Amino acid sequence: LGEDRILVQIPGSDASEIARIRAIITRIGRLEFRVVADEKSSAHVLKEARKLGKAPPGWHYYVMKRKEPKPGQEPTEKLLISDEIGLTGQQVERVSLGWGGKAQSELAVNLTFTDREAFYRLTKANIGRRLAIVLDDVRDTEEKLTKQGRVHSAPVINEAIAGSAQITGGFTQKSARDLVTVLRSGSLRTPLAPESEQYVGPYQGMKSIQDGQRAIAIGFVAVVLLILVYYQKAGLVASFALLLNLLMLVAALAARGATLTLPGIAGIILTVGMSIDANVLIFERIREELKKLAEKKLVDCMRDGHRRALVTIFDANLTTLITAIILYKFGSGPIRGFAVTLSYGIVISMFTALVVTRIIFEALIQAGLVKSILPSLELVKNPRIPFIRMRKAWLTASAVLVVAGLVYFFAGPGNRLGIEFGSGSRVMVNLAQKADAEVVRARLNQAGYA
Repeated sequence: LGEDRILVQIPGSDASEIARIRAIITRIGRLEFRVVADEKSSAHVLKEARKLGKAPPGWHYYVMKRKEPKPGQEPTEKLLISDEIGLTGQQVERVSLGWGGKAQSELAVNLTFTDREAFYRLTKANIGRRLAIVLDDVRDTEEKLTKQGRVHSAPVINEAIAGSAQITGGFTQKSARDLVTVLRSGSLRTPLAPESEQYVGPYQGMKSIQDGQRAIAIGFVAVVLLILVYYQKAGLVASFALLLNLLMLVAALAARGATLTLPGIAGIILTVGMSIDANVLIFERIREELKKLAEKKLVDCMRDGHRRALVTIFDANLTTLITAIILYKFGSGPIRGFAVTLSYGIVISMFTALVVTRIIFEALIQAGLVKSILPSLELVKNPRIPFIRMRKAWLTASAVLVVAGLVYFFAGPGNRLGIEFGSGSRVMVNLAQKADAEVVRARLNQAGYA
């Protein structure tokens, strides 16, 4: 969203899964190998730290959780670690999950470095010392430490190691995979901080789904009844194509693994209306062909009707499809959901109208089951409205209506801008028990917050 915000939507996850994903997203992913001070090689540093009562310049204290604390031993260990970086995760070539430890029986994260000589020199120069594996430190543009991360482990270097390393330490399958994911993704230059979180409860979501399903059913039945009354036999075929359109649309969304949103349901409802439009165009073209030549075969009229309607249908649907693609490209969450269902609906409705209905009609005609496609019902006969000659009047009227609508929208009474555009306050309330959304909305209306 914009240049400095990221919107993340996580449907169908419980609180623990959301916390896990939040931890992955907000982790810096920075990996550093740094030397730990000890009495043998860094006695002067430890002496200075004790004298100052804090870490001396160029060093920082870290608290590391012990993997297997011995009896009477503290569960954590305080380490004085150098700020100087021996090696970073940017020099990691490959990260993989494997087995390690003394008996090769615990989960481990294996690392292979691009500069194998660098890791070899680092370990060779510090044999006998501990090398801390530090995760998620934050540094400024001058590589100065501004926020400390955590020490995952600090193993002793027993010998020089050529180009690869292994991180172990009580991993579970999930935590090990998460670390591999973060390290493979690379380190973030800037830490991410959650600005706000919203939770939609299952009751509200279920009510929205039920309302959407009801709207789709009402729209479908209304369109089918209208097309059956007006086109009768041809309306049956168009209704079957419309039902097939809905089934294919839902199947395509399921195959894509798409998440159904309220705008997505709106896209499905819009598809129901748009898909019948192509059938109407085809039927009217067939009607025109039947009027031209009385002796013309029905199957030829049907084919010519499809051919003549093809350009108009393709033109109209292509412009809508381009708009849907633009919405998907530049829109965010809900808008993209609408764009996805609309795009699939356009493509599938063109297929059902141009291919499915034609195949059914040809099969019925060839089998002799249909003698006439269209009934006598025709509300508008031989229209002779000179649209082209009156184009200036129509264009002027359209421009006046558009300008008047824009003026009323932005300057008229009332507030028509949402909180995202018109500012305001958003209040999040955690309810102790389930509440009916309609009751809450009615109470707010009574209080003047319509």
